Amino acid sequence: MTEFCELHIIELSKAIQEYQNNKENEMLQWMMFLDNPDNEEIVAIMEENKDIKEAKKN
Repeated sequence: MTEFCELHIIELSKAIQEYQNNKENEMLQWMMFLDNPDNEEIVAIMEENKDIKEAKKN
């Protein structure tokens, strides 16, 4: 694009698969949250990641 604009395409299905191998990765935790904020796994993630907990609260 330009030096001022970038486009990133994220395939959530691939990010979710990768999360299963690397549950400590914060970016992958966010992908899980974006895919389904009501998922039971998000409850476990929120215990470690306060930013996601704050996002879920709001």
